[in-house]
Amino acid sequence: MPRREAGRVLTQGRQLVNMPQAAAALGAGEISIDHVDRLAACTARRRAESYRRDEADLVGTARTKRFERFVTHAAYWRNETDAAVGDDGDEPNSDRHFGSRPGVFGERRFFGDLDPVGGAEVAAAVERIAGELAAIDARHAGRTRRPKRVLRADALVEMARRALAVAPGSRKPRPLVTVVIGQAEFARLCELSDGTVITPGQLIPHLDAVDVETMVFDGHFRAIEKSDARTFTGALRRAIQVRDRHCRHPDGCDAPIDVCDVDHIVPVHAGGDTSQDNGRLMCRFHNRITPTYCTPPPADPDLDTRTHTPNLLPNPPPTEPAA
Repeated sequence: MPRREAGRVLTQGRQLVNMPQAAAALGAGEISIDHVDRLAACTARRRAESYRRDEADLVGTARTKRFERFVTHAAYWRNETDAAVGDDGDEPNSDRHFGSRPGVFGERRFFGDLDPVGGAEVAAAVERIAGELAAIDARHAGRTRRPKRVLRADALVEMARRALAVAPGSRKPRPLVTVVIGQAEFARLCELSDGTVITPGQLIPHLDAVDVETMVFDGHFRAIEKSDARTFTGALRRAIQVRDRHCRHPDGCDAPIDVCDVDHIVPVHAGGDTSQDNGRLMCRFHNRITPTYCTPPPADPDLDTRTHTPNLLPNPPPTEPAA
């Protein structure tokens, strides 16, 4: 095998010596090497003792949950473990970099790494412009529709052109940070709108360029009771986005806020109201092809005491929900 791959296998082998339950699950084919990489990150630094205590829980999550949910679970576990010893994560450092070089045939190749917050801003801008370009293709019947990867490349060029056309001193868009209060702060919720889990320390360089809002949730994860509007807008829409954080289709979907609509569970024409209890996030794919109305979603199968995902059943019972 290539030297690089051999080095990776040897590193994983050394790590598995101190991860007996993960090693057993890997040997039984219950988890993959990608699970092992994420679990190994939980043993680094001052986490070794906590990992030995919680290995069964982490490996159990790897066995039973979808990979994206497991990754989120492991990331929150690392943040929670670090916070217990007073570590809120390091600020982004000089490791971030970006550059370009000409290719063999004159094309331009780009490379680099960005911090999670800055990278999410760039990715969101590229995706939004790519959507605009795709809509232009759709409006012109005779135009060939560009593949997604081509749309992203063209969107990057368009983003540069727009930046050069902005007048000096123009107001820049400001990211929005939502501070959640109540229900134990959703067990230390700290993630971007695309679902990336971050540490509080990674927000520090951006605090002078963000708007901050506070959202207070009560015992049933409810921030606003009801609206008379036909659609979910304003504070009500934002409350549902913060509460749900990804598509809530009953079959399971991890599409993040950025690509989701707020959908009525029971439609207005069937007597449904515009309220938190009758609203949920649905990705545009599931929201448009599946007749989901009049069927309340089941309890989230990935809910447990450490997933940091609240129970989001509509019309919650009067008793307190499970942790």
